[in-house]
Amino acid sequence: MGLAHRLNGRPPVHRAAVPAPDEGSPKLRQKRSEAEFNLALQQTPAKVNQKPYIPMLQEDNVQTGFFEVDAFLAVLKELPADRQPIAIFAYVTGWRKEEILTLTWRQVDFTAGTVRLEPGTTKNRQGRTIFLTRELHALLEEQWRRTTSLERQQTPTFESRMSEPLTFH
Repeated sequence: MGLAHRLNGRPPVHRAAVPAPDEGSPKLRQKRSEAEFNLALQQTPAKVNQKPYIPMLQEDNVQTGFFEVDAFLAVLKELPADRQPIAIFAYVTGWRKEEILTLTWRQVDFTAGTVRLEPGTTKNRQGRTIFLTRELHALLEEQWRRTTSLERQQTPTFESRMSEPLTFH
């Protein structure tokens, strides 16, 4: 029995076209094209005679959607007390959650009024130092008072006893 006979009486099945995978931003595609030309020039024999000039595109990827103070204070009010220092530190510094939660006391210098992230521990792999505002200085001093001497040596700056990660809804 042939396929046509088996399908007789059934409506034809139409498969939806599978969309092409995302090829990235225009700037990424541009860099990929430039790399392909470079590789073609390096072949023996060369696959192209010369690499064309490819002008760089401008990117408009400015971050948006920041909390205004009133909105942040409303969220802060809803957080459990042990999460509020983390949220305040994140709001004031703009640091990522993992950068804050892995912060240790040896990275905090109360005398100089700084907190630093070591090179290799950030998203761009570069170190970063911030100067403490009065608010952050007081917040970190309170965290310091909450921890014992032994805990200061072994645990992150923001207590690790939290049962759930900090999330915003």
